[in-house]
Amino acid sequence: MDHHEEEQVEALTRWLKKNGPGVLTGIALGLAVVLTWNVWNRYQAGQQEHASALFEAVKQAAASRDLGELQVRSEALLDAHGDSTYAHLARLTLAKASLESDDLDAAIAYLEQIIDGNDAELRDIARLRLARILIGQGRLDEAELQLNSVTNLSFTAEQDELRGDLFLARDDPERARDAYQAALAALGESANRTLVEMKLDSLPAAAREAS
Repeated sequence: MDHHEEEQVEALTRWLKKNGPGVLTGIALGLAVVLTWNVWNRYQAGQQEHASALFEAVKQAAASRDLGELQVRSEALLDAHGDSTYAHLARLTLAKASLESDDLDAAIAYLEQIIDGNDAELRDIARLRLARILIGQGRLDEAELQLNSVTNLSFTAEQDELRGDLFLARDDPERARDAYQAALAALGESANRTLVEMKLDSLPAAAREAS
């Protein structure tokens, strides 16, 4: 080892004596952060798998039209993962089942829970379904508020269709016609045009002649 190398070794030795404990502490903290992050990721993945499995049970109960079993399976999911996307999907399923059994209050409650949640797309789906119920109940101002809160452009056609229903309920067929035509434009060549076309054709004669 030449003189220059000896000087480098001595300098490194002095630096480690002075800074070594701090360096080692920093390395240890860094490793702890990495390990904690990895554990958290594994935990989150496990939670997702568990929520997914519970939601599969919810879907099976819904498919069998067993309302009692659907309630039990859904409650298990909501208790374990109440703020998850799977939980909100279960609430959508419960809302649909409640509608089919004419329990509108329960359906509205489930949809409002989704709207209060953190999944933007499901919030908009819930707003549209809630607006449809509110229109049927004659609660038109509340329905309009829900429709105006929908921001996802992929729901434009349904949003416009429901606006048509809303205007028709307000005895405003001209604006209903405009809304239905906007819905048809948004649908393009979709196979879902038939219902909207039927609504448009059923408007009073004066409204049809304006088109």
